[in-house]
Amino acid sequence: MPSDPAALLALAAKVNGLQNAGTEPLHIKATYQVIDDKGGVAETGTFEEIRFTAKKYKLTYSSPSISQTDYSTDAGLFRVGDSKWPDSRAVAARDILYPAFPSSEMIGKSRIKTEERKVGNTQLKCVTLDPAKAGAIGYHDVYCFSSAAPILRTVELGHGIVGIVYNGIVAVRGAYIAGDASSSLVGKLRVRVHLDVLNAMPHEDESVLTPPPGTAPITRRAWVGAGAMGNKIVRKAAPEYPAIARAAKIQGTVLLEAVIGKDGRIVEARAIGGPPMLQQASIDAVRKWVYEPYLLDGEPIEVETEINVVFSLGG
Repeated sequence: MPSDPAALLALAAKVNGLQNAGTEPLHIKATYQVIDDKGGVAETGTFEEIRFTAKKYKLTYSSPSISQTDYSTDAGLFRVGDSKWPDSRAVAARDILYPAFPSSEMIGKSRIKTEERKVGNTQLKCVTLDPAKAGAIGYHDVYCFSSAAPILRTVELGHGIVGIVYNGIVAVRGAYIAGDASSSLVGKLRVRVHLDVLNAMPHEDESVLTPPPGTAPITRRAWVGAGAMGNKIVRKAAPEYPAIARAAKIQGTVLLEAVIGKDGRIVEARAIGGPPMLQQASIDAVRKWVYEPYLLDGEPIEVETEINVVFSLGG
């Protein structure tokens, strides 16, 4: 366990998540639950993936609301079944198993420190990142690890707006993988995921990536979590607090789903949660934001993400 916080984050990024589970093809299957605002299960689904690389995979989502299979190859991305993009919570369930860490550039721009935390009976070693100067673009993010090894156990992004918990840790080909994980928003559970199958493929047969004849390619798009994309903001506009909402003492967090184009500018934005009086002001603000283009194998692609806009009467 490195004592230097930057070194700990760098090591953790190399040993946590399915992206670090060796170079052989993987067969992954998991069950996820989408949780409603009252804490009940709104939907249960599965995703199954045959993964060769970040750009070569076959991925199937199956639930009461969606049934589709994506074939991602060097020739492009092909989709069979529902043409719509999956619900962000379903995609988030998958991406929990591929945890993202701050870039070296973000670490270099942050004030970074370590601290000890006790969660239940478990002692954790945590790394906190804050903006290097007041008013700078950035968030209060916390990554917590087992006390004796760089095993990721919890993540808090944006002063705890987003929280992720990793349990049932197993070591697979040099990587630490969560068998059970969950994600919450502003303290409310949003999604749970359980890893059912994780096997190495017996041989590299890329024929499984061949889409059915006549399938046309679609625009390649990645879903990237709010924390990872928050680190890529290069220009940010603060929302204007609606006078009627301020007078009514309405505050809270607005959750947006957004599509970021190849040039880093917002293409689409819509509110999916939060006080209605604050939603349009949030959309108007984030439409002015600019991000670093998101690269996949060196090429810019569209990104779908979530953005959390916080309104506080206390400033």
